[in-house]
Amino acid sequence: MFKLRVITQFIRRFIVSIIVMSIINVFILGFFVFSQANQTNVMDTVNNLVKQLDISSNSAKLSNFGKKLANSKEVWIMILDSDSGEEIYDYKKPSEVPTQYNLADVAKFTRYYLNDYPVFVQIVNNKILVFGFSKDRVFRFPFDYYEKSDLHGLFILAFFLLGMNCLYLLIIYTYSTRLVQRKITPLVLAIKKLPEGLSGSVSTQDELKQLTEAINIADKKLKEGELFKENWISGIAHDIKTPLSVITSNASLIRSDTVDKNQLRRLRSILNESYYIQNTVNDLNIFARLTNSQFTLKLESVKIIPFFKEIIIQIINQEVWENINFSFEFDDELQNSKISIEKNLISRVVHNIIYNSILHNPEGCNVNISLHRDKEFLIITIEDDGIGIANDKLLSIYDSNKIIEEFDISGIRRHGMGLKISKQIIEVHEGTFKVESKENQFFKVIINLPLEHDNY
Repeated sequence: MFKLRVITQFIRRFIVSIIVMSIINVFILGFFVFSQANQTNVMDTVNNLVKQLDISSNSAKLSNFGKKLANSKEVWIMILDSDSGEEIYDYKKPSEVPTQYNLADVAKFTRYYLNDYPVFVQIVNNKILVFGFSKDRVFRFPFDYYEKSDLHGLFILAFFLLGMNCLYLLIIYTYSTRLVQRKITPLVLAIKKLPEGLSGSVSTQDELKQLTEAINIADKKLKEGELFKENWISGIAHDIKTPLSVITSNASLIRSDTVDKNQLRRLRSILNESYYIQNTVNDLNIFARLTNSQFTLKLESVKIIPFFKEIIIQIINQEVWENINFSFEFDDELQNSKISIEKNLISRVVHNIIYNSILHNPEGCNVNISLHRDKEFLIITIEDDGIGIANDKLLSIYDSNKIIEEFDISGIRRHGMGLKISKQIIEVHEGTFKVESKENQFFKVIINLPLEHDNY
């Protein structure tokens, strides 16, 4: 079973990062608790103040150190006689705090508040020592107490830890996203280019090594498949051409020695279909090349007029155009002009267009080939005055996606495969291919090809 190690490694990293963050949080909390433990708390303050009080039967005295401690902790002091409940001493007691208390009053403020002041009570020498803290400094609860500074620090720490954790997760998210994107992007681009073939192997991407290797293997198999397809089509084409040449040559010889009209008609049909098969085989070879991801043009500089004259002569010499009249015209300024093309591909385009006219006009027609120059472009116009084609078929020529969908041996004649391949050939030469037609009037192909720059 294929397993992508990247998943487990990402999970492992995530778990490790959470553990590290947890350890940091525990360390910070421990440091906070330890630092708070070393600070003087409320009861420590109370016990220290008790030690600084000199209490006699009817009076008391607070030492200078005790006064400094009380002032620093914002503590006021009141001492009550436990029998009478009367005040016998106070230090900075607020004026709103009473001086006389009964047993019930003492019981109430012992555990809670006295006039909204958090107070703590000690009994020394039968005297009730009341230590009151600032309302803004200490919270008093029935069973415990908390200094406001402690709670304030705790809240700050909680928000700090929350913010730090959020920042940490944001950094992890940003880093992970960019890391994954950086490593995945080359693979995504490679996958998109697989149908066309990769220019080279995709480099290994650490945890994505298995995926990278899978892409490289797929690319290799696709290229092997394309090479096999091209070689297979080339082999089939070669095997067809050899017996086809024998059939064509013998049919031509018999035709030249025969005067019987019925035999001539049958021989003409044999020759027409033989050239049709030959044309189809040539298209198959070119189709295999054009659909190969490694396809490259074999360009050479060609003189325009001699090249097209040679193509037209080849077509006329096929001896199947008895009802076809050819005309060829060109601009004089093209006499020395050149274009950079792959000769056999452009020759195939002209053959396909003219053969299309012959195929659809069995009763004959006039075919005109004209060459003109328009600034930096060569304009090739091939037009016949035959039956033309319907609009739906005209539109299908421009839909290159249908080349694969409609490619079947029995449908080539019906779908105009040669015209679609011709359009692709012109486009890979950085030219344009335009078809115009009107039923029962004409069929015209207009091709624009860039001239060599030296001729501008």
